[in-house]
Amino acid sequence: MGSEEYWGQVSELVESTPDVLNTIYEKLLTLPWPTCEAASIIAPYQASGLKVQLSNKPFRNEPLVLDVTTPGYEAFVYIDVFHENGTVIHLLQKAKRKPGITWPYNSSPWRLPDADGAGLILVLASAEPILNSGRKRTESAGNYLSYLHGALSKRRKHVAAEFVSLKPGQRL
Repeated sequence: MGSEEYWGQVSELVESTPDVLNTIYEKLLTLPWPTCEAASIIAPYQASGLKVQLSNKPFRNEPLVLDVTTPGYEAFVYIDVFHENGTVIHLLQKAKRKPGITWPYNSSPWRLPDADGAGLILVLASAEPILNSGRKRTESAGNYLSYLHGALSKRRKHVAAEFVSLKPGQRL
């Protein structure tokens, strides 16, 4: 997140300080839009008992396999993939899961696209349905983020979110 000017200033600061800042700078997660906005919207709901982990290391044209651990309450689970080209793909919409269980999710037949670019896997869990399940499989990230922000702002209780960053050209 942030402009080129901002990151130029951060880079200058890092170059003028001890090695500790170099380590921090190298580990910063920078996300392009729309992934940065998605991460920002869900930030208040992170660390709420929902856990998401890639259980495979897919290359392009391979499915995603996730291990998802639900929070300590029965929850509706949603899984979305944001791509820096401005689209979002809804892989799972409103699947009800029991509390505190870990279950595998395989995105087949959907596979990582061939296109280069960063992305983000977003997983939401809520005690009540928060998103309408009639959304198209793929849509504009801008439209969806606006909808998501409005839907989440109405529910602060029993909502959990987590994301996994996808990096271009690398094993995840």
